[in-house]
Amino acid sequence: MNRIFFISDTHFFHGNIIKYCNRPYTSVDEMNSDLIKKWNNTVAQDDIVIHLGDVAFKNRDAAAAIVSQLNGHKRLIMGNHDNEKPQKYFEMGFEWVSPFPVIWQEKYILSHIPMKEVPEGYINIYGHIHIAPTFPTFTKDGICVCCERFNYTPIEFSTLIDEWKSTPKTIKLSEIERGEF
Repeated sequence: MNRIFFISDTHFFHGNIIKYCNRPYTSVDEMNSDLIKKWNNTVAQDDIVIHLGDVAFKNRDAAAAIVSQLNGHKRLIMGNHDNEKPQKYFEMGFEWVSPFPVIWQEKYILSHIPMKEVPEGYINIYGHIHIAPTFPTFTKDGICVCCERFNYTPIEFSTLIDEWKSTPKTIKLSEIERGEF
């Protein structure tokens, strides 16, 4: 059986993200190399990785070269920095692409940006907010999978849900003070 992983906001080739998010890298090359290594040490070729947006900051060919090095069957919910048309992400190597949030497994809403209101009974799995301290990794109705939250490594869905269930949660996403992030 294929395992399913989540990750978001890899921002391959984005030099300023190292500074903005205090990433532990001294260069884009070091960051790209480490992200690829951690991904491939975790994900097998037959696994599925759902990337919740902001893949890369580079032209299509450079981004495609990175995506081709990543293990697994890659799926994408496009982020605010994924500026190509969906077809271009298919050409880069993603097997499935959506420019919109989707409902997955009848319980999870997958989106790049966290939802302001999560419908009762659903859990929003999202990215976008990186290390913003106002957003805990786990809330009553939300899970942040930004790569900074999980050591720049895709996290297996079953592990993610086990951690969500075992973490005390006192607030809902709608209760978080939303500032600029």
